[in-house]
Amino acid sequence: MEYQVISQRDNRWKNNKLGNSNLTIGSSGCLITCLAIALGNYPDLVDEKLRQVGGFSGALVIWSKVQKAFPQLKFLRRAYAYDNTTVLNAIKNHGFCLVEATTLLNGKHWLFFIGNHQLIDPWTGTVRSTRSYLRYTGFAVFSKV
Repeated sequence: MEYQVISQRDNRWKNNKLGNSNLTIGSSGCLITCLAIALGNYPDLVDEKLRQVGGFSGALVIWSKVQKAFPQLKFLRRAYAYDNTTVLNAIKNHGFCLVEATTLLNGKHWLFFIGNHQLIDPWTGTVRSTRSYLRYTGFAVFSKV
């Protein structure tokens, strides 16, 4: 399956406010960029649609509102611990899985796992090895309807 490789720091949207916060897509929009990749869309449009349905608490996405904003994307599960078998099954069954990593400065960062030990990193806008991050801390599974 082919996915667009985009960055949250793209000049077209990096300075846009994220959700109902003073943070920007460029600094904190990794999750909505992953959703944009899944949808074949752009982060600024994902942000706009989620805001229209009350899909944010500050800058945090409300998982249950994603399908309301995007009926073609069904939210199945959010886990707060990484499980490689479940992530691999999600990729096999749905073509992708959103995975949360801890960064070197103990921040959280969402990644778009595509299989074959590869991910799309919304920070860099590149395809990278899943070994690019040292610690994975959770995941979210969606299916395309």
